[in-house]
Amino acid sequence: MGDLVLMSMYESFSKGATAFQSFSGDPEMAALMDERSASPAGEFRGPNLFRMAYGAPTSPPRPILVQRMYHMPRKNLAQALELAPELDKLTKNLDVSIGVGLPMLATDHEMMGVVYRFNSLDHWGTAVDSMSQDPEFAALVEKANNLGAIKSSRMLMHI
Repeated sequence: MGDLVLMSMYESFSKGATAFQSFSGDPEMAALMDERSASPAGEFRGPNLFRMAYGAPTSPPRPILVQRMYHMPRKNLAQALELAPELDKLTKNLDVSIGVGLPMLATDHEMMGVVYRFNSLDHWGTAVDSMSQDPEFAALVEKANNLGAIKSSRMLMHI
């Protein structure tokens, strides 16, 4: 079973709240939620609210995202965020955009999400081949492993 993800990004929390309030009252959204309730293909989770602590979405959005979720004790968060520019530098050469998200409203506040943005599945494959063979990337991963632990990862595809 997979996930259907509704994801929106806003320039401020107030604009996000206004949009959420608007689409929550939208008759088409209500009909979609009723249809989903009548024939659920999975469990409804969220809403979860994250803020981007590093990086920004690409414009236009990239069709392939990889999210890696880490258990990150709050005491290690500042050190972990210091690694983001190093990761950004390593992935920029591969035309991979990255971002780091932190929870504002979620069930787990000792987490940190790292998102990698790719142009296509082919791009993902060649970029991951390069990253997995790069000693600098491996060293950065080792630094991060001393601060937190990966708990899950997933690929999101725009459909």
